[in-house]
Amino acid sequence: MVVALNTATDSLNQLQQTVPVALHARVALHWESWLSACAQSGVACDPGVDLALLGKVWACSDFVATTCSRYPSLWHQLVTENLLENELQLDDYQSELRQLIHDLPLANDFSLMQALRHFRQKHMLRIGFRDLAGRASTIETLRNLTELAESCVDQTLAFLHQDQVNQWGEPVNEDGEAQGMVVLGMGKLGGYELNYSSDIDLIFAYPEEGETRGKRPLANSQFFIRLGQRLIKLLNDKTADGFVFRVDMRLRPYGDSGPLVMSFAGMEHYYQTQGRDWERYAMIKARVIGGDRAAGEELMNLLRPFVYRRYLDFGAFEAIREMKAMIDAEVRRKGTENNIKLGKGGIREIEFIGQTFQLIRGGGETELQIRSILSVLALLAKKGYLTQQAANELTESYDFLRRLENRLQMYADAQTHLLPDDTLIQQSMALAMEYETWQLLADATALHRKRVHGYFNHVFAIPEAAQAPQQTNPFVAVWKSNLNEEGTIALLDELGFPESEEVARQLCLFRDTALVKSQTGTALQRLDNLLPLLLKELSTQRRRAGEVTKRLLNLIQAIVRRSVYLALLIEYPVALNQLVKLCAASPWIANLLTRYPILLDELLDTRALYEPIDREKLKQELDEAMEQVVGDEEGEMEVLRKFKQAQVLKVAAMDVAGSVEVFDVSEELTAIADVLLCKAYRLACQHLVSRHGKPMCTIDGKPHEPSMAILAYGKLGGYELGYGSDLDLVFLHDSRGSDQYTDGERSIDNNTFFARVAQRVVHILSTQTANGRLYEVDTRLRPDGAAGMLVSSLDAFELYQQEKAWTWEHQALIRARMVVGAAHIAEEFARIRRSVLARHRDAVTLQKDVIEMRQKMRDALGSKEADKFHLKQDAGGIVDIEFLVQYAVLANAAEHPELLEVTAIRQMLDVLQASGIFSAEQVTQLTTAYVQYRARSHQRALQEQSSKLDDSEFPQQRENIKQIWQAILGQDLNTQV
Repeated sequence: MVVALNTATDSLNQLQQTVPVALHARVALHWESWLSACAQSGVACDPGVDLALLGKVWACSDFVATTCSRYPSLWHQLVTENLLENELQLDDYQSELRQLIHDLPLANDFSLMQALRHFRQKHMLRIGFRDLAGRASTIETLRNLTELAESCVDQTLAFLHQDQVNQWGEPVNEDGEAQGMVVLGMGKLGGYELNYSSDIDLIFAYPEEGETRGKRPLANSQFFIRLGQRLIKLLNDKTADGFVFRVDMRLRPYGDSGPLVMSFAGMEHYYQTQGRDWERYAMIKARVIGGDRAAGEELMNLLRPFVYRRYLDFGAFEAIREMKAMIDAEVRRKGTENNIKLGKGGIREIEFIGQTFQLIRGGGETELQIRSILSVLALLAKKGYLTQQAANELTESYDFLRRLENRLQMYADAQTHLLPDDTLIQQSMALAMEYETWQLLADATALHRKRVHGYFNHVFAIPEAAQAPQQTNPFVAVWKSNLNEEGTIALLDELGFPESEEVARQLCLFRDTALVKSQTGTALQRLDNLLPLLLKELSTQRRRAGEVTKRLLNLIQAIVRRSVYLALLIEYPVALNQLVKLCAASPWIANLLTRYPILLDELLDTRALYEPIDREKLKQELDEAMEQVVGDEEGEMEVLRKFKQAQVLKVAAMDVAGSVEVFDVSEELTAIADVLLCKAYRLACQHLVSRHGKPMCTIDGKPHEPSMAILAYGKLGGYELGYGSDLDLVFLHDSRGSDQYTDGERSIDNNTFFARVAQRVVHILSTQTANGRLYEVDTRLRPDGAAGMLVSSLDAFELYQQEKAWTWEHQALIRARMVVGAAHIAEEFARIRRSVLARHRDAVTLQKDVIEMRQKMRDALGSKEADKFHLKQDAGGIVDIEFLVQYAVLANAAEHPELLEVTAIRQMLDVLQASGIFSAEQVTQLTTAYVQYRARSHQRALQEQSSKLDDSEFPQQRENIKQIWQAILGQDLNTQV
C-alpha cells in the first residue's frame, strides 16, 4: 500500500515499528541516506510500500538498503512496474535483458558491462526484498537467482558471439556447419538452487574443430577461447557499479591448468580416461545454461555415462566419505565449524545424502537423474531408500538452512556461510528468520544441524572393514597372510572354522587364480576388505562350509572386475549376511546371483526380500521400471528379465527360509509369470500397431475392433508353477466377418497381424539375452499341435475342441485359463471350455484313453533305474495324481459343473470331495502326497537336483496313490511299468 508521508519523523517511526530497538539506529541511517539520494536525483522520497515492512527489510539487509539509496530510480521502477508483487520467470529476464542490450546507444563491452550491472542490481534488489518480506518461498528465491544468472550468461554470450562473428566470421566444422559455444552451469546454478551471493561455476565447450569463415580466419579453439575470456570479464570484473556474478572456472577438465574451452571430443575423452569421483559428483547438477542449446544436449548425452554408471555403483560411498573428510579437515584448519554449508550437519551433508544415491543407482533408475535435491529426497522416500520421516526432516532442514544461508548473504551481498559473531548482525538474522532472539535462532540451527548430521552418519556409517579390521576381525590374517594350504588350515583350526581343510583348499585356489592376482588399486583393497568379512560370516555355517565357500568364491570371482559389487557387500553387512545364508541354503540361488550379480541389490532390504508377492504391486513396480526404457526394445527386454530374476529370488529366499507354504510358492511364481506375460503382450501389440495400425473387421455391417487372448495351460494355468517351469501357451483371436485388415498405412490382414503379435510375445519371453531368458515357451497344445496355426480364431478353436481334439487335449483344457484378453473373449472361452468339458462321455472309452496316455508318458519319461523313483513320472508320482483328478473331472463334469470353476489340482480335489466323487480319505491321501511331492520338487530345484529320488522315499504315499488308481480306474499301476 502507499503511505502518505506527513513528516520524516512519522515515516521513521513507521519504518522502525517492527524492528528491535537495537537496530533502530541502523534503520535511521538508511532512511537518511534514502532521503538524501532522492533529493539529489530528483525522485519522490515516498518508497511506495508499507514502511513497516520496508523497515524490517532494511534492518535485515544492509545491501538492500544501500542499493535503494544508491539507485532510488531502480527502486521506483520496481514499485511502479509492480515487480515487487510478482514472481518472474526465465523468459521475463531474457526478454528484458535482450531488449536492454538492443537499446544500448553504443553497444560495446564497456556499455554492456554497465547495463548488466544495473540489471543485476535491480533484480537482486527485487529478489532480496521479496524474500525478506515473506513474499517468496525459499524455492522461488533460489530459482529466481538461478534464472537471473542464466539470462545474464546467455544474453551476454549471444551479444559477444555475434560481435566476434562480425570480426572473424562464423566458426564452422569441416562440413561447413556453424558452431556455437555451450555453457554448462554447474553446482547450484545447474540445480536451480543458486545462493544470493554465489559464484557461478561454469564449463565452456564447443562441438567440433574447424575455423571461422571470414576474411580473417581463426581456429575455432581460438575463437571460443576469446569468447569465453570476454564473457568472464563482462560478468566477473568489478567496476564502479560492482560485478554481475563472480565466475569460477575451476571445475573444467584439468582445472586451472586446462584449456578454457574444449571440444566435445576432448571433453568426452577427458572424462572417460581421467574423470575423478568428485567430477562425477559435480556433473550431477550440470545443465546447459547458455549458447547452443541443441549442441549442449548432445554434450550432456555424451557425458551422462560418466556420471551415471550402468551398474550399481556402491563405490560412491567411499568417494563421498573421502570428499567429506577433506572438507572437514579444511573446516577445522580454518576454524570455521559455524559454517552452515560445509560444517557438520550443513547443507553439503544433505546434498551428499541425496546425490550419493543418485551416483549409485542413477544409471539403472533414470528417474534419479534429476538436479533438484528436494526432488531427489522425495523420490528416495518413494522408492524406499530413505524413510518418509528422514526425507521430510531433511527437506525441512534444507529449507531452513538455505533460507538462513541466503539471508546471511543478503545482509551485505557477501559470499558467506558462517554464523555471525557481531551482535547487531545476529539481531538482523534473528529478525530475518522471524525469531525473537539470536539465541533461539542459534538453538534452532543447532537442532537442524544435529538432525542432518545424524542422518548423514547413518547413511555413511563406515563399515567394519574400513574401521580397524585387524582388531575387529580375526580372519584378516587368514586372507592377508598369504599362507600355503597347510598354514591356512592350521590358522582356520585355531579359529574353530568348520571343514577347515576344504575351506583352505578353496581359499588357496581362489587366491592363486590369475584374475585375483591381477587385481590392483581399488579392486584389490576392496577384495582385501571383503574376504575377512566373508570368512567371518562363513564361520557360522556349521554344515557344508567347504561347499558354501566354493559357491561364494565363485560368485566373488564373477564380480571382482566390477568391484562396486564388492563395495556393496562391504558397505552393507546385512547384504553379506543374507548372501551367505541364501548361498548356503541353495546352490540354485548361488548360481543365480553369480550369473546376475545386479541381484545383490535385492539383499539390502530384508523386509522387501521376504515380503509376499502382491499382483497389483508387481504390476506397478514393473510399469515404473519399464517407464525408464520406453521405446528402447533391447532395454525393455533386459528390464523384463531383471525384474523376473529379482522377483523369483525373493520367492526362493522365502522358500528356503520356510516362511511360505508350498502352494504359496507356486502361486507367487505364477503371479510373476502372469504379470510378465501381460506386459510382453502389451509390448508386442504396441510394436505391431505402430507399424500396421489396429486390426479391424466388419460384423453384421458394423465396424468391430477384434482382440487377442492368451491361454495358460499346465502348471501356469493351474497356478502351480515351479522354479524352472515352461509356459504352455495358446493364442486366440476373435476376428471374423469381412474387411479383416489393420487400419494403418502398411495394412495387413488380421490373421497375419495376430500371428506376428504371438510370434513377438514368444520372442520377448524366450530370447536369450545378456540377462538370460524370461521363460521357455511351449505352444504345442494349440489346435493340431506343432502342425497347426500359431493363433486360432475362437470359432476354429471351438470347432477343433468339439470335433478333433483327443482326450488328452481335453485333460489339458481342464487346467486352462485366460491370462490376457478382453472380458468378452474371457466369457466366450469360458463357454467353450464348459461345453467341451461338461459333455457326457463314454466311461469305458474315457478310462481307456486316460490309461493309455499315462502309460505312454511313463514309458517315455519315467525312470529306467530300478533303485530310483521319478517324483513326477513314475507310478505313484505327481502325474498319476493329476491324471486321477483329470479323469474324474471329465467323467463327472456333466453332472457336476462346479468341477470346472477351478484349474488348480489341489482345488479340484476339494470339489471332488464336496461332490461325493472321491471319499474324504482318498482326498486326504492324494492332497497330502501332492503337497509333499510339490514341496520336494521345489526343494530339489533349489538344490539343482533332478526329480529322480531314491526308491525308498515316499513309500506310503506311492502305495496310497496306486490303491486309489486301482479303485477308480480299475488298473494296477504296478503292472503297467
